[in-house]
Amino acid sequence: MMLDHNGPLRRWQRVDFLVATGAGVGEGLIRAHSSAIKKNMGSPPPQEIVHAYLNAIGARDFERAREYLSNEHFTFRGPIANFDSADQFIADSARVASILEGIEWRKTFVDGDQVCDILNFVTRFSVLTRTTVVHWATVEKGKISSIEVFFDARGYTKLFEDPSAPR
Repeated sequence: MMLDHNGPLRRWQRVDFLVATGAGVGEGLIRAHSSAIKKNMGSPPPQEIVHAYLNAIGARDFERAREYLSNEHFTFRGPIANFDSADQFIADSARVASILEGIEWRKTFVDGDQVCDILNFVTRFSVLTRTTVVHWATVEKGKISSIEVFFDARGYTKLFEDPSAPR
């Protein structure tokens, strides 16, 4: 695992380093961390997969974004909608994407196969708006298997209601 950090290592970085080198860590911690590594063996690190997906979303390239999502099982949970199909999720994302101007990265946290990003989604209604979003994803077998997002959805709820949905 590549560590891109200047200064002292944070606790999770030390654990990754120690697991990678096999130096002085308790047996249980090594087993727990290496099981996450084995799940994604031969794939790019989970953070790389999630960030490539988010970059595709930011570029409104939904075909490319879909490539990063699991074909076997996928779940999305958010304050506006929930999906158990990657295809339905991508179709809905493409439907509402016209307001997305970009994504600003604030902070990323990685724990094994889980990646949590704090982002600003820059959107345009009548004015440019920044919405802070917590995006929590799990990567299994090199694909994103679940995404959960947290944000204040009050301004979006009516805007993105599916007109064909029963009321």
